[in-house]
Amino acid sequence: MTPENLPFNVAPVGHLPLIRAAIDDLGITAVINAHCPKHAQARVSDADCMVLLLLNILSGRVALHRMNDWLDRTDAELLLGPDRPAEAFHDTRLGVALDHLHAAGVDTILGDIVDGYLRRPGLPLTFSVHQDTTSISVFGAYEDAEGPVPTFGFSKDHRPDLRQLIFGLTLHGATAVPLLGTVFDGNTSDVTANRHHLAEIAKRLPAPEEVTFVGDCKLIDAETVAQILDLRMHFISLLPDTFDLRRRVVEATWEAEPDVTRWPELLVRPGRTKADPEDQWRGWSAEHPFPLRRYDAEKNAVTETRDLRFLVVYSTSAQRRFDEALEPRIKKEREAITQIEARIVRQPLSCREDAARVAERHRADLRFHTAQPVIEAVERPIKRAHAGRPKRDEPTPTETVWIVRLALQRDDDAIAVSRRVASCFVLLTDHMDREAWPDVEVLATYKRQHIVEGTTGFHWLKGPAAVAPVFLKTPARISALGLVLLLALMVRNHIQFSLRSALKDNDDTLQQPFTKKQIQNPTTEVALVHFGGMCTYQLRDVDGSTRRSFSELRPEAAKILRLLGFDADIFVIPPNGRARRRENRGVSSA
Repeated sequence: MTPENLPFNVAPVGHLPLIRAAIDDLGITAVINAHCPKHAQARVSDADCMVLLLLNILSGRVALHRMNDWLDRTDAELLLGPDRPAEAFHDTRLGVALDHLHAAGVDTILGDIVDGYLRRPGLPLTFSVHQDTTSISVFGAYEDAEGPVPTFGFSKDHRPDLRQLIFGLTLHGATAVPLLGTVFDGNTSDVTANRHHLAEIAKRLPAPEEVTFVGDCKLIDAETVAQILDLRMHFISLLPDTFDLRRRVVEATWEAEPDVTRWPELLVRPGRTKADPEDQWRGWSAEHPFPLRRYDAEKNAVTETRDLRFLVVYSTSAQRRFDEALEPRIKKEREAITQIEARIVRQPLSCREDAARVAERHRADLRFHTAQPVIEAVERPIKRAHAGRPKRDEPTPTETVWIVRLALQRDDDAIAVSRRVASCFVLLTDHMDREAWPDVEVLATYKRQHIVEGTTGFHWLKGPAAVAPVFLKTPARISALGLVLLLALMVRNHIQFSLRSALKDNDDTLQQPFTKKQIQNPTTEVALVHFGGMCTYQLRDVDGSTRRSFSELRPEAAKILRLLGFDADIFVIPPNGRARRRENRGVSSA
């Protein structure tokens, strides 16, 4: 056979070899192989199926089906290894792999992967973890289902017509790498999900006393705060608006210093455009008692108080939002009182005492007005006691009823108080050492809560990863797919953190592929654009071996590989070959 007759193939791979290298770097395949070993009669392992799912998700392909056709159009041997034909990865095999993953325990598998990640050299021992929940809409009845039960509940997707599951996510504060993800029944409360995550994350942390748990206002209640302190973790969270304690703390801070410009400056952020005003955050903290609730051996509630730190933060953007909505809210309140008066006129009250009570109740509901009640007695005709035409001199029967009107006037003092309260939020924490944890650091740590909702968390899962709605036959497979999506997010965030850290440590930049600007904080998606159009060229020799080469790397793509610590051979050597090379290097160095 002449070289011209040798089989030759070109396969587009793009950034997928880099994704595969990152998957192996995190130890994902090794952990899955340990929990779900390959069956002797299976053509491909469960770990191979999971890697394919991760590659599929991180390629931007949102339809998780018929991946054998998708794999057949790329270099399957380079991405998965030899003897893994594309036709082996049909939908049924992938579904069985999800079943095996669920049977092995998704929490156990994720826990082992996270444990290995937290032991990586260079990770900070002191860090924060950020937790939140969202809902996952599902289609189907799912009767007599095992595991988390899809049911109706408060839909954060604004789809009350669909059953749902609750998905909880906890991220490493410094790297945004997922540490815990859990699927709950569709009507599980946020309080229950928070307490479960607290208990589970404490088991995985090497030093809980060095970790600060950050959550939104649903984290704050007497029992949950007591649980955090008993687990020896610290916490920072938002004090809910429903707590009367919040208003008292805010008002006390304003009374201590009415001039907000004299409050210590905590953070300044310029506007998005030159015309936009800058955002400022000012405030200071003070200690106040907070109730804690625990339960004794007989399940009796035991309540105590402990002094905690309350940081009152004034925000110019919050004040602007209040001022923008003020006039519409004043108009709405006036219209509501007008409607109440009209209803009372149509259905007047039978006595003056009832009218006074109605007036007082509606006065108490006013926020932006003062009201002087005007109670009037009105005579109105009533139906005669007997039928028939009345006599000429018969008086018309009447009754006395009472109507109420409220003379509204704008209350500037009440508006000023509402503006002060609305322009502030209160953070609660048990970090009492102000030298180790100044107010600036408390606010900065809390503001990183956006990583759970943003592109490193739910926004990515519900956008590019298309986690909802889910079309799967069993809740067990939904739970296993939740683990796969969590691992995909782990790979994505690991690449982003590693690349940004390397750029910062080397004082280097990367060219933005669209604007051509030099940036130091690229997202994973922006970095992967530089690998667009990458292909491998495969030449099959007479002896059956494959010689592989790849298209030329762009300069920025080569820089990304170098910064991430990967060699260009990820585009020519399959994973098993790279593993043998690492083993040989280890033996040689030994």
